[in-house]
Amino acid sequence: MVNEVEVEVKLKYENKDELVSKLKFLKAKRLEEFFLHDIYFSLSYSDVKNNHDILRIRTKGSSCELTFKSSSKNIDEVWERTEISVDLSDEKLMRDILTNLGFSVVSENKSNREVWKIGDVELVFIDFIFPVEFKILEIESDDLKKVESMISNFDCLVSRIGEDDFKMFDDARKKSS
Repeated sequence: MVNEVEVEVKLKYENKDELVSKLKFLKAKRLEEFFLHDIYFSLSYSDVKNNHDILRIRTKGSSCELTFKSSSKNIDEVWERTEISVDLSDEKLMRDILTNLGFSVVSENKSNREVWKIGDVELVFIDFIFPVEFKILEIESDDLKKVESMISNFDCLVSRIGEDDFKMFDDARKKSS
């Protein structure tokens, strides 16, 4: 089980190659690339806004986990929230349990990810491929100052995005229902 507070910011970018060059200049280490499938559940809400408590089932390769994501604090599009995760042996069974407890699927997405690290700051290129195509860079740490410091390295190459930018996921889900 993992219980941690994460501080993260999501950023738009135009040119990944420029960002990768900057990461290499900063001596970042490229750790891995992988595919994720995330399904979000809620008892009370019909969206995945950051001011809601939600559950997520995340599948990465043959491993799976359930994560409680608390409502977030937002300071200038930097999000801070508690996450508590536990490994699962059976994603389908957990999905059935949540459904029988009255939880509803509020979102589902699939993405390819590329993870870089500088010290204890993680930078992840996220390429959403379902339900919409959307590319972002996520910077995450346990400390707001570290996140802000890392963002300053990329000045004109990125811009912050907020919840409104992710409304397209809810819209796509509503269209397919």
